[in-house]
Amino acid sequence: MVDPQTSETEWSAPVPIRHRAAIALLVGVATSAWVHWGSVRNPAYRSDFDQLLFGARAILHRVDPYGVIGPGRAFDQPWPFYYSPAATFVALPFSGLSTVDARTGYAFCIAACVTFLLLRGGYGKLPGVMSGAYLQAMSLLQWSPLMTCALLAPAWGCVVAAKPNAGLLVLAGRGDRRSAVPYLTGAAVALGLSFLLVPAWPAEWWAAIRAAPHVQPYALRPGGALLLLAAMRWRRAEARYLLALSLVPTSTGAADTLLLFAFPHTFRQGLCLALLTHAAYFYGALQPPAADMTAAVRVGASATLVFVLLPALVVILRRPNIGPSLSQSRREPDTRADQRGPPE
Repeated sequence: MVDPQTSETEWSAPVPIRHRAAIALLVGVATSAWVHWGSVRNPAYRSDFDQLLFGARAILHRVDPYGVIGPGRAFDQPWPFYYSPAATFVALPFSGLSTVDARTGYAFCIAACVTFLLLRGGYGKLPGVMSGAYLQAMSLLQWSPLMTCALLAPAWGCVVAAKPNAGLLVLAGRGDRRSAVPYLTGAAVALGLSFLLVPAWPAEWWAAIRAAPHVQPYALRPGGALLLLAAMRWRRAEARYLLALSLVPTSTGAADTLLLFAFPHTFRQGLCLALLTHAAYFYGALQPPAADMTAAVRVGASATLVFVLLPALVVILRRPNIGPSLSQSRREPDTRADQRGPPE
């Protein structure tokens, strides 16, 4: 018979780099093919990446993206540009491509990167790229895969400047002082370039988000104040993330729970989490069309809270109030392997 503890340890064992690269390549190809198929099949489709691409092209032509993105503007959408100019930097490498090709290339790069980084925690992290959170995030090309990369690798620190509220969640989830330096350095460089390219952006950005009724912390949503109980396990990275999520204003949904897969968990917990994110995603998808973004976010946030965040909170509260940082947790499997000694 298989020892469950040994089985879980094997799932969390480090994955060789060549295997991680091969799996990341396969996930990247599959995801980009799916995004390309959806784009061609539905010409009216728009992803969240599209406004970043338009903003990147505007900046290359020295045009303020806040003045050309929004209701009745060159890039016509019901809401203004809610990001800092640093958000457009991720689209700059793709700005010379058609919109469909740019989406496809971006999807491949981000899918491959997030898969490669997740697998540093073992094959047990694979449910993350099979989850409803991943499905929603990549179908709309949202920010959570990039923020997951930033959470797992401080070298991605510049990303936190693109969406400062989500960046605060990443910093709360990391929590170790050593990684604060690359995060803050990357963010400072990105923000410095933003000032250089769009000097007046802070006032324009603040005016946009101040008028966004759908952006609010979970603590102000029905039932969301329960997430404040995560403070009882404040020494754990995943608890700090949930606590910050309850306090930081954000327009959250199932896609944002992709970051939960970055934290230590068993393979079975990862499978359960993946299934719960599917439940939250499909619950929102099966609802009647929302009247506006505020209503759509309300439905998505409620489903995410009930199906994903509160169950995750219960699991966290069952753990002791002690835990390694994300950088330390990646080294744990090697330490345990050394302690077991050579195979008999």
